[in-house]
Amino acid sequence: MYISADISYVAYHESYFRSWMENRLKLRSTEMLKLLKKQLSQAEKHNTEFDRVYIKIYEDNAAGRLSDERFSMMGKIYEDEQTSLKTEAAYLREEIEVQERRTENIEQFIQMAQKYADLDGIIP
Repeated sequence: MYISADISYVAYHESYFRSWMENRLKLRSTEMLKLLKKQLSQAEKHNTEFDRVYIKIYEDNAAGRLSDERFSMMGKIYEDEQTSLKTEAAYLREEIEVQERRTENIEQFIQMAQKYADLDGIIP
């Protein structure tokens, strides 16, 4: 019963529903996208910094300014951190895609509501 009322409402008031949902989702989505993109940028920046630091400790090791033991320990720490950053970056990219698809989902929902409203005979 409640689902048919919701479907009927969406079908009858499509433009209002679309506008309301787009505004609501765009506000949330825009804020979330901004945050996710900032986090992604930071993760990528840190990843690049780790590359530079790793090159530096490699050069220090090759020049004898850093022991092999210390180089191995630091290298392992940097590699673990980079792996973590790459995982985080992949997750953030996926979340950005999800946020960008939200508006597309509104249209799909409205089309589905119209389809089921017509099938159930809710809309004369």
